Amino acid sequence: MEKRYTLSFDMLSIFLSILFFAIVATIISLSLYNFFGKHQQPNIIEYIVVAILAIAGGITYFFKPKFYSIDPSSIHIVTACTTIEIPKNEIQQIKLIDTVNPLKRLKLFSSGGVFGYIGYYLIPNYGKALSFASRLDKQILITTTKRKYIISPDDISMLDEMQKLK
Repeated sequence: MEKRYTLSFDMLSIFLSILFFAIVATIISLSLYNFFGKHQQPNIIEYIVVAILAIAGGITYFFKPKFYSIDPSSIHIVTACTTIEIPKNEIQQIKLIDTVNPLKRLKLFSSGGVFGYIGYYLIPNYGKALSFASRLDKQILITTTKRKYIISPDDISMLDEMQKLK
């Protein structure tokens, strides 16, 4: 029997996501205005900026966590385009981690709040981890034989259910 756990985004993540959309919309609007309103050909820099923002936003959006689930043999992190399965036999440690100031996290390849905190982070006292978190508080660190994962379910009782898997 699979049990699902929902997640919600913190205010910083919501703010950064809205800001990201506002910046992208502004750049696209200005480019369209220049092209149709002033009949000026957009320069290559505008194309590059829009392409980079679209690619970065698309990757982040499609890898943001939708929900987490636990079945008798594994933990699942479900995103829009993939499901990451963490098998029971690979889990070494599961623990609740302290809230870490986002400015103290070193982003190796990640989104620092746009659509959540997704990607590789180097976190003081915890090391390198692959994060699929939607908030900075109530984060759970899952250490496996291969890597570390960070998730942030709304219902922290998920920690108790995960401990039963070990």
